Amino acid sequence: MKIPECYEPWRQAEARESDWDNYLSRFPVCAHCCSPITDSKLIYIAKHDEFYHLSCIEAMEEFNEAAEVE
Repeated sequence: MKIPECYEPWRQAEARESDWDNYLSRFPVCAHCCSPITDSKLIYIAKHDEFYHLSCIEAMEEFNEAAEVE
């Protein structure tokens, strides 16, 4: 029995990846981690025209003792 090419597993995987990439392309991208922001918790900095995840902003605000200058 010959299976049509559209049902081959790698073709289906490519189609799923393409659909997923098209879905993610609709969302803004975080300027810190470069991943799409799919949740509603985001921060937009108009001065720099950049979007950030709320968790990325929180991570950037954490105290870093090693980076502190004496």
